[in-house]
Amino acid sequence: MKYFSLILTVLLWVSCATKPVSTVPRIDADGNLTGIVTKTDFLKPPFVSWFDGEYNGYVADARVVAGIKKLLADEQITIKAVMGTWCSDSRREVPHFYKILDMAHFDYSRLKMAAVNRQMEVPATLGKLQVERVPTFIFYRKGKELHRIVEYPVETLEKDMYKILSGQSYRHAYE
Repeated sequence: MKYFSLILTVLLWVSCATKPVSTVPRIDADGNLTGIVTKTDFLKPPFVSWFDGEYNGYVADARVVAGIKKLLADEQITIKAVMGTWCSDSRREVPHFYKILDMAHFDYSRLKMAAVNRQMEVPATLGKLQVERVPTFIFYRKGKELHRIVEYPVETLEKDMYKILSGQSYRHAYE
């Protein structure tokens, strides 16, 4: 029993003390944001310089977003996204994505976004996502992948999101 207590204490200490660095947002040696991120991270320098312009300048189709809002009301819908602050497609699409989610009053607790380095190292906490291009937005219902938008939308971001969330036929740009 004495050894069991000791082993349990050590395991608890190790599990609490070894949080992977990759889950905490940080700036790498190249000046890129990496790790699990939130919208707030993009509102800080130097990222705000491109985020704000794209966010404020994007005019989403309000009718389509209203449909997305109804579909996102389903609490079983979750989203995982991977982007790179070094990537021009991510710098364009991620602010547009957040604008659509804000217009739809999306609960951000159901979104996990990772910023990756140029080697595309996705934090282990997101699982094996098989991401080859960024940005990638992956939509789930009850933990099962519905579909993903890869690098850029086929039509518009909101129309592609609506198709995926409503179960319509959808093929991303690389299928």
